[in-house]
Amino acid sequence: RDHRQKYGTMHPLVGSTLHNLGMTMMYAGKYNQSLAYFQHAVDIRSTTLGPEHPETNASLTKIGMLQASNGDFHNALATFSQILRGRRRAHGYNHVEAAKALNNVACVDYECGGLVSAQKSLEEAIDILEKNAFSSPLDKASIDSSLIQVKNNMAFLLYKRGRFQESKQYYEQVAELQEKWNYPVEDFATTQGNIRFVEEDLDRSSPKQSSFASTSQKSKSNSTADVVTTTADQGSSITPISDRTAPVDVNTRLEEAFEFIAKNAALMKLTGCA
Repeated sequence: RDHRQKYGTMHPLVGSTLHNLGMTMMYAGKYNQSLAYFQHAVDIRSTTLGPEHPETNASLTKIGMLQASNGDFHNALATFSQILRGRRRAHGYNHVEAAKALNNVACVDYECGGLVSAQKSLEEAIDILEKNAFSSPLDKASIDSSLIQVKNNMAFLLYKRGRFQESKQYYEQVAELQEKWNYPVEDFATTQGNIRFVEEDLDRSSPKQSSFASTSQKSKSNSTADVVTTTADQGSSITPISDRTAPVDVNTRLEEAFEFIAKNAALMKLTGCA
C-alpha cells in the first residue's frame, strides 16, 4: 500500500511487492490468491519494465509453475510457450535460458499427451546446452546441471514411448554427469536403478511384440503407474509411482520454491527462473 501511495499503481516496486505476496501465498498453500498476485505482478512488470524483462519472466514462470502443479496443463503449456517466445526474442534461439524454457514446454506438453512434440523440445534443449557447454567452459557446472535434468527427462520420456535402448543411453549419460560432479550418492543410485530397470524391459522385449505395446499393456494393468498417453485416454492426473512400475525420476520437484507441493509434482521436472 505504501508503494502505491508513493509511486502510483504502475511502478516496478509495486510489481515486486505483488510478486513477493504471490510467493507468500504460494508457501501458505493459497494457490488461487498466489496466482492472482503473480498475474497482477506480470501486468505491472510488463508495462513498466517490458514483457521480456527478467523480472516479468520470473512472475510469468511462477504462473506456469502453479498452473502445472494444479493440473491445468493446457494453460501451463500456453504460458511456457509464451515464455519461450520471449526468451528467444531477448536472448536468441541458442541461449541457455531458451533451453530451460524448452524443457518446461516439454514437461507440460508431455502431460497434455504430446509425447512426440515433447521429445522434439527436449532434443532442442539438449542440443543448445551441449553447444553452450563447449563454447562457455566457465559455465560448464551450471550447464551440466541443466543437462542432467533435461537428459533425465528425455530418458524418462523415451521409456514411456517404449524406446528402451535410447532411454538407457540417456540414463547412462546422466549417471556419467552425476559422477563427474559428485552428486549425492542417493541420486546416482537412483539413476543406476533406472538403468537396471530399463535393461529388464529390454530383455523382455521380443520381435513379435513391440516395446511400445508391452509398455502400454504394463501401464494399463497397474493403476498406480504415472503414465500420460493422451488426455482422452487417461486424463492428466498424476499418481505416485509404486512397486517400481517405471523408472523413478530423481527430479521430483518443480523447483526449490515448490518443495511444499512435491507430492503433486510431475515426474518430469520443470526448471525455475530466478
